Amino acid sequence: MTFHTETTLAGYARTAVHLKTRMAEYTIGAVALDYLRASLASNVVPALREQYEPTDATDAVDKLVDAIGRATRAAWIDGETFVLAPAMTAIVAAAAEALDLTGDLLTADAAPCDGGVLFLPEPIYHRRPTGTVAGIGAITWTPCSAPSGRFWLICAWSPRDDPDDPNAAEIRRDLARNPTLRSSLGPYLLADLNYLPIAQPVAAPPAPEPVDDASLDWQSTPDGRYVITDTTARSHVVAAIAYAFWRIQAQPIAVAAPAPLDRAARRRAARAAIVHTTRVVMLRRTSPVADRGDGEAKWHYRVRFVVRGHWRRLVDKHGQSYRIWINAHIKGPDGAPLLHGEKVAILANPTPCPARTRGRAAHRTGSTTPGPTASQRRCAAHRLGDTPEPRTHTTRTHAPTHRRREPAVTDPAITDQATTDHDYPSELTDVLAATWRQRLGCEPPADWLAHAGAAVDTRTAADPHPQPRRPPGRPDRTEHPAGTDPAA
Repeated sequence: MTFHTETTLAGYARTAVHLKTRMAEYTIGAVALDYLRASLASNVVPALREQYEPTDATDAVDKLVDAIGRATRAAWIDGETFVLAPAMTAIVAAAAEALDLTGDLLTADAAPCDGGVLFLPEPIYHRRPTGTVAGIGAITWTPCSAPSGRFWLICAWSPRDDPDDPNAAEIRRDLARNPTLRSSLGPYLLADLNYLPIAQPVAAPPAPEPVDDASLDWQSTPDGRYVITDTTARSHVVAAIAYAFWRIQAQPIAVAAPAPLDRAARRRAARAAIVHTTRVVMLRRTSPVADRGDGEAKWHYRVRFVVRGHWRRLVDKHGQSYRIWINAHIKGPDGAPLLHGEKVAILANPTPCPARTRGRAAHRTGSTTPGPTASQRRCAAHRLGDTPEPRTHTTRTHAPTHRRREPAVTDPAITDQATTDHDYPSELTDVLAATWRQRLGCEPPADWLAHAGAAVDTRTAADPHPQPRRPPGRPDRTEHPAGTDPAA
C-alpha cells in the first residue's frame, strides 16, 4: 500500500497508518540498528574513532546507534502524522532551498509537535556532491537532550518502492538476490540525518568536500520533480525541509485538515499501539480580491509582474523574531499588462579590455596584458577609413618616401617602444586614439597606433591627392561641358 494510488483524505490516512505500522515493526528489530550502523560508518564513526581510544570508540558508536535508534522508533510510534499534499510539495521545496538558518535561535515551540512524521506522497529529491540522487519520502523529528543542550534529531527516509528514484532502483536490485533481508526491511530506508539546536545559534553547514572525477556517479532525476542540491542549498537539506514545513503549515497559505480514518485502520493502529491521528496539509484557497484599507494607497502599479518566493522576517508581540514564507505570486492590478521576460544564459569566455579592468595605469606601467585581437583592429581601421592590418605577416615592398617627421608623441599614456619608433604628428595620434575610445570605449593599444599610422603613411605616399569615395552603384556626378562626350 503506497500513496501513489490514493487521492482522497481517507486514502491518505489509511495509507499513513499502514506505513507507520510497518516502520514501527521495522525499527524495533535488530536489522534497523545494523542498517543505521552501516549508514554512519562513512562519516560519523571515523570521527568518533579519532576522538576516543579503540575500546572507548566502540562503546561511543554503540551508544550513538542506540540513541538514534530509540529516537527514530519513538517518532514512528508516538509521533503525530502529517501528509503533505502534492500541490504543497513544490512550495515547501522552494522555501527549503531559499532558507538560511545560520545564526538563528529556534525556540522549543518552532515545531508543530514534540515528535512527528511527515509523509511526502510526491518525494523531494536530494542530490549529493557525488552526483547521486535520493528521494525524500518521509521526514521524522524527535526532541533529544545532550550535555551541550537540547536539539531536534531530524531524519530523512527514502521510499524503497519509488519507481522514479534511481537510488531505490539500485537497492531493489541488490535486495532481489536476498529475499530474507528484503522481507525484514521497512517501506522506508534511512537516507540522511541532521539536527537543529534549541535556544542555541544554528551552525553554518560545512563546505562540501571536493570530489574527484573517479568518485562522480551522476544520476538523472525524473521530469517534473523538485531537486535540491547540496551546492545550492544554504542550510542542510534535511533540516531545511523540516523547518520550512514547520513554518508553512502554520501560515494562512496552508490548511491542515484532519483526515477521517475507517474502522479497520483504527483497529490496526490500536493493535500496533501507534498514534493514528493524521492531518493532511493542503494549499488553502484564498480570495482573489483583498479588502482595501481606508487610507489612500502610497503608490499604484500600472503593470503586473511576478514576485519570486522568499522568506520574510517578522517580530511578534514578545519581541521574538520569526519567519514566514511568501509564496511566488503575480503583483499588480487586475487587467494590467503582464511583464514577463525570458532569462537567457550566455556561456562565453569574453576577453575584457585592459582599460576596463585595470584602468589606464596598466598602459602607463607598461603592462603586458593582451589588447584587442587582429580582427578588432581591422574593423577599427575600416571605421577610420584606413587600410586594415594584413591578416598575414608580409614584408612591405613600398617604403614611405615622404620626409621623416619629428617626434611628436604628446600623450604620456603611450610609451610603447613600437610607437616611439614611428614618430607621427600629435594630430594623427590624437585622432586615432579618440576614434578608438569613441568606438570601443577603452584606451587603444600602442601597437595598433603604430600599425594604423604606418598604414596611413603608406596610403598617403601611394596617392597624395585621394579622390572622395563614392558608394558602389551610384553614378558619377562630375559635371562635363555641354556638347562633350563623357566616355571620350
